[in-house]
Amino acid sequence: MKKGKGTPKVGIFYLVGSEIMFDAVEQEAAEIVNGTCTHGDHYGYFYGTLIREKPQYAWDEYDYPPRGRVVYSMKRKKFWVYCSPRIGGSKLKEVIRLFGLKNKTWLLKRDGHYR
Repeated sequence: MKKGKGTPKVGIFYLVGSEIMFDAVEQEAAEIVNGTCTHGDHYGYFYGTLIREKPQYAWDEYDYPPRGRVVYSMKRKKFWVYCSPRIGGSKLKEVIRLFGLKNKTWLLKRDGHYR
């Protein structure tokens, strides 16, 4: 478990080339699903935004590039960062910064959805 600072956000992100592209909202504006604050749709973001902004990265499937999601567990009072094992080091630190988690309690989780 790690800590971070800033206005905390939840949402989705992709590693596109060397750039982190993301769709996030502040935690207070998030949708609540089963006690978890969440936001975003990988499929819709990939085909609706990412491909339009970065057509050179028009992969066949939305789940091909490394991706992840930040959610907040209301029960555990911590952020969970789900992401591909291909996102680590300085890129994971960038995600933490972009989502305002530097002084917040967060936990890195691996999941089969994010390979």
